[in-house]
Parts: sequence; C-alpha cells; structure tokens
Amino acid sequence: MAESPFRQYDIRGIVGEAITPDLARSVGRALGSLLLQGARVALGRDCRHSSAELQGQLAAGLCEAGCDVLDVGMVPTPALYFAAMRYASGCGVMVTGSHNPSNHNGFKPLLGGINPPAEVLQVLRRRCDAGIRPALHRGSVREFSVEADYLRSAAAALRPIRHPLHVVIDAGNGAAGDMAVKFFERIGCLVTPLFCDPDGDFPNHHPDPVVPDNLIHLRRTVREQGADLGLAYDTDGDRLGVVASDGRIVPCDRVLALLMSALLIDHPGAACVYDVKCSDALPQTVERLGGIAHLSRTGHTLVKARMRGTGALLAGEFSGHICFADRWCGMDDALYAGARLIEGIDSGLDMDGVLAQLPVRVGTPELYVPVGDVDKFAMVEALQCNPSWLGAPERIIGIDGVRAEWPDGWGLIRASNTTPALTLRLEGHTEAALEGIYNRLSFALQQVGAQPPPLEILTEDPLD
Repeated sequence: MAESPFRQYDIRGIVGEAITPDLARSVGRALGSLLLQGARVALGRDCRHSSAELQGQLAAGLCEAGCDVLDVGMVPTPALYFAAMRYASGCGVMVTGSHNPSNHNGFKPLLGGINPPAEVLQVLRRRCDAGIRPALHRGSVREFSVEADYLRSAAAALRPIRHPLHVVIDAGNGAAGDMAVKFFERIGCLVTPLFCDPDGDFPNHHPDPVVPDNLIHLRRTVREQGADLGLAYDTDGDRLGVVASDGRIVPCDRVLALLMSALLIDHPGAACVYDVKCSDALPQTVERLGGIAHLSRTGHTLVKARMRGTGALLAGEFSGHICFADRWCGMDDALYAGARLIEGIDSGLDMDGVLAQLPVRVGTPELYVPVGDVDKFAMVEALQCNPSWLGAPERIIGIDGVRAEWPDGWGLIRASNTTPALTLRLEGHTEAALEGIYNRLSFALQQVGAQPPPLEILTEDPLD
C-alpha cells in the first residue's frame, strides 16, 4: 500500500504509486471546490518526465470545478508563485518533485498568497477521497508566459549592479536553468552556465544543492574559470547552494548570516527567521550585529508562516530556502536570493571577512536514516520522552524533533516531512566535540531501533 502523499507542506510521492494522473485530477477538483466559481489558478511544472501529464490532469480537475487555469508551462517555482500573486489572486499550484528522486513528483499549492498548512492539505485529502462532483460551469485553460514579467520585476527589486561579477550557474538540469541564466545576465553578471538544459533524467548530478557531492562540478568550474561565485539550484529553483570563489561550499546558514549582514545596514534592528537545522553561530551573529533571530520548525511553509508572524524581513532554512520580505514578496525564491548576495558583494559586503568573523564550528551536512513514514514519528516521540538516552544535554528544544544542546555543540534528530527518513544534523565547537555529540546521538538512535548513519563532516576546504 502506497504511503499517503499528503504531507506536512505539500503533496508528494512516487509516480505510479502515490502520485498518479487520477490523483492529479482529484486534487484539481478538490482544490477548485475550495475556491469561488470562476476563480483563476496559475499552474506551472518542473522538467520531470511525468510533470506535463500530471499538470494536464490537474488543470482538467480545476476546470471541472469551475476554475479558469493560467498555464505558465515549465518554470521554476518562484516564477509560478509570482504568476499566482500577480495574475491569480495568490492561487496556484506547482507540479514538482522538488529535490526528491526523479521517479517522484507532487504538487505545491498556493492559496491566497500562502502555502496552505497541513490542516488544509488534509481537507484536500478528504475531499479527494470523497470525490467532488463537477461544477455546472466548466472553466478554461489559457497558456501564458510569465518569464518577461518575472525577470523585469525581480531585477527592479535589486539595486543596480555596478561591478559585474562572474557567476557560474549550476541548475542540475532542472527547471530553473534557462531563466536563471537570463536573470543574472539581465542584472549585469558574466554567466557561465553549467547543466542548465532541462532533462528529467538529471544525467550529471541530482539537483539538490544541500548535498556536497552534488556541488563537485560547480566547485571545480568556479576555480577553473576564476569566477567570483557559484550558485546551485534544485529541480524547481526554490533552494539555493553557494560556492565561494576559492571553491569552498558556503552552507545556507552562513549565507543567511551574509545576507543579514547586508540587510541590517538598510534596516537596523531587523529580524530574521532560521530553522532548527541551522548553526547556533547564526543567531549569535545576527544579535551581535543588532538584529533579532527567531527559531522555527523546519519546512518552507512553516518558516514562511513564522516570518509573517514575526514581521521578519529575511527567513531561511539550512536546506536552501531563502525568503525576502523587504523588497520582494516573502516567498522562497532562490534566483532572487542569489541576486541579493551579489548585490551585497557589489555594495561592499566583505564575504570572506564576514565568514571569518563567525564563531568557529565543525558541522555535518544533513544526515539521513531511512525508516518508515509511520516509524519515524514514533521514534522521535520516544526520544522526546526519554531525554536520558541523549546523555546530559544542557537544553533540549522540542519544537521539531529533538535538538539537544551542550556547551560545546548541539545535535538534532527529527522526522523528515518529505521522505521516509529521520534527519540528523550535528555541530561542535571542535572536531572532538562533534564526535562526542555524534556518539550520544548514535546511542539514542540505537535505543529506538535505528541504525546511526556514518559521521560526515562538512568540509571548509576550498577543494578536497
């Protein structure tokens, strides 16, 4: 029996099992039943082989529910969000499997300008299960190109770039490549494209910029080309990876520190939101610079909700979702986020200097423990009920899994909301401290019947 595709903040699963054309049509009908007759809904898709058919069935379901569909074609998610906000009263759906494997796909809905919470997704699930009768009025589908308007508007939300940078763009053969190249050329950058042709087989590497192995080509190309910066995107362009001019990976929590350093110049005392996977060096740096840092559960929907609730001007996750609400729409837009980093550098942001001032930390990338979708939540609950399994942490934060903190570091175990796995992230003030925290978390995992993953250290070396 397939796992339910209705997850914490989107609808996602394996094509042919959890995700089918019939489900797409049902989702369209169910979503349309929540809207007024004649409502307009923007639809976009990524480049996966299954995406066009799923989008077609989704459009058919929406039309049967009486909605008019604005088909913007294959675009990155930020462009779909833009089209929904500009032309469809904030209503849209992106057909994408995001960073999941190529045989996965799904739907990212937007209702009234926000990604609906889990409760609304469960309403959609129940309506899909019950079935929705077609409306008396059938809607229509109109194809529409949003590219020119998106590029013009995003560029207008930036300061003019005075000193063009050489940027390498690695789209991983996802849907963001063509638009990303045009965008960065538009704002005056010299662009070297890398894997920017869409290919649903993802032949060069998987388009997930949080995985260090997926950045090997980008790191080498940045060094070989003498580029100023490397930017990597996931399949649908809402997650960003950054590589410095020396080929060093800059994790997203450090990217957030850079962006916040620039933002606080224009907005003293501004707030940012960061998720539980981020380094404790981030809030320390933000507060040292006079800003405010708010902790959030992981998940782009949850981070954006926390952003709206706190009035923060910047929000982001370790996974690469970054949102600006000062000059942009508050949605996760990795193209715009990369451009804001370039704007900061052009305005005098000393990238190496800011990074050098961050507290020294030795951390891991995201580590995964494959477990069943039901088991992962039970395991986390058991850990929350038995903190002694983690040794003697100074503090435990339980808003999203278990984040145990010690004077010399911290470790996180949480249930992934997008894959059947536990997600871990660890950080120590030294490598020895990191190893000690890893041993404590490994013991805790063994108590719930999970196999600890190998310890990986996120290297700070320019090239391995």
